[in-house]
Amino acid sequence: MSNHRETVAVFSQPLDEEGRGFPVRRIMHAIDESLRRRLPLTMAGDALDGYMLEFYMIRAFQAGIPRHMWNPCYDERANTRSDAEAVARSLGNRDMFLWPERIYLVTDWWHMDRAATMLEGELKRFEDFYYGHSPIEVVRLPIMNAPHPGDQVIANERQGLRDYLDGVYGRRKVNDPLIHHADI
Repeated sequence: MSNHRETVAVFSQPLDEEGRGFPVRRIMHAIDESLRRRLPLTMAGDALDGYMLEFYMIRAFQAGIPRHMWNPCYDERANTRSDAEAVARSLGNRDMFLWPERIYLVTDWWHMDRAATMLEGELKRFEDFYYGHSPIEVVRLPIMNAPHPGDQVIANERQGLRDYLDGVYGRRKVNDPLIHHADI
């Protein structure tokens, strides 16, 4: 068992943000960070029932990240909270980690507050339940050159963060212009 005390994590992005094929902005930034820092790559989320994670693993392999350094996390609910929960759950189930001290979270600037808050919350929940270790630091690495997703998406991000903090995330109908699930 290796004892990595840090990992780079990325949550997948909606399908239509880049207007072509599989979205790659987030995974490529995360791969670059993983290689630069020589850390495992934790990949979460999937709008394509597992196929997007397979694509991400191919990209990681092509970039030279060894297979034993991948930590793919899949939850069929495919939302930010389930991504955060899948990452937290995976840390106690992978031989590559003792309980890590730090996670470098890669996501778009407009998604970072909600994603990081949910990851911190889910890590805390799993830390208390399984581990009893000290808190994991979530270091935010926002992608600043990500395109502006539109006012509705920004409003949804803020509302989703409020709902999570209020303990009611997922109970509200959301008018979301982004495509999060593909019909395949």
